[in-house]
Amino acid sequence: MSLRTSFNKIPPLEGGFFTVINVIYTIFSKVLFCTKQKEGSIVRPIVKIEVQDKYNILIELASGHKIILDLKEKLHTLRFHDLSNPDVFKKAFTDGYSIMWKNGKIVVSFGEILDILKNVAVHFRAV
Repeated sequence: MSLRTSFNKIPPLEGGFFTVINVIYTIFSKVLFCTKQKEGSIVRPIVKIEVQDKYNILIELASGHKIILDLKEKLHTLRFHDLSNPDVFKKAFTDGYSIMWKNGKIVVSFGEILDILKNVAVHFRAV
């Protein structure tokens, strides 16, 4: 059985804090599979992003899972202050390894996304 097959057999969410933590752990531990070499090329972990309302970004991973990154709490920091302008925030783009704004001047790397996912489960929802 491949990792991808076992990864797709995760039971659906039933709610509750521990269920969310289990899903986060599963996504975090299995995401390494997505960045390994596949037929001689490296698979980029972020397939696409979609900017949503209220400073949320829907992130689709190469594993097929989707997470919502909520950046509202970061807007008061010096690093992310420019993103408080909705016109700037909605111009997010990805190179497959990070989320960027303003021609790469503001960057959230995939590693940072995983750290936030691991340390601050409140900012993510499994979709």
